Amino acid sequence: MVALCASCIWAGEVPSLKLSAGQNDLWVKGAPGVFMDLDTANKLADMKTLLDEHRAAETAKVVTGARSMGEGDDFVAEMQALGADEYRQIYDDAYADYVRPDDQR
Repeated sequence: MVALCASCIWAGEVPSLKLSAGQNDLWVKGAPGVFMDLDTANKLADMKTLLDEHRAAETAKVVTGARSMGEGDDFVAEMQALGADEYRQIYDDAYADYVRPDDQR
């Protein structure tokens, strides 16, 4: 499962997607064989853009001294308010489906 932690978010390690050539599904980077329908993948792409933009802006603030590293808990709360938990849950569900035995799908 994908874990959401402050250090991962600050480092920009939120999972990413890659289009699977010739298919209408997307696979999850780092979890070969995990596919999502196109609507879910598009939703995740939109969420990822929003989360990445916020992470980049807030990281720049830390680098320039406009924000303290001690505000990590606040940053995580901000990311959660932007949908980071839902983003993670969609990946968790896709992974759970991937590891579920074929006869239980």
